[in-house]
Amino acid sequence: MALNWTIERCDEWKQLIEDSEWGVTNALIWTTMIIGLHEITAENADEFFARTDTAQRGTGELCYKDTATPETTNPSKWVPYMITHEDIVRRIGLGTNASRMTKTQFLKHMGKISKLSAEEIKMLYYSALHQAKEKGKVNA
Repeated sequence: MALNWTIERCDEWKQLIEDSEWGVTNALIWTTMIIGLHEITAENADEFFARTDTAQRGTGELCYKDTATPETTNPSKWVPYMITHEDIVRRIGLGTNASRMTKTQFLKHMGKISKLSAEEIKMLYYSALHQAKEKGKVNA
């Protein structure tokens, strides 16, 4: 089955598909399959971040950003980039047809694809969730 996606429900969606923002947007589209959340909403942005952060710390970078400028001699300078809570909040409205997972299913899935132990995965997840809730209070 093909992965279908939409970003047109996001504020400023045109900016999110341009240049270096596209790298983050594209990574989050594909990340929906890894984390088992098919859309980013105001209600689930913190959970989306917690799962994304757990996945990127447990498996390696999910995203690379192009840092090239017209002044650089190398036209493509892709560097690893850690997706932030702010990146996710900017993409509220992004949706895909990815399959959904409960939190328990997600944590079990991470245990299969990560190099970390189940305890380390849980620690990362709850730490990221706490960080997200402290950061922006999206639901406030």
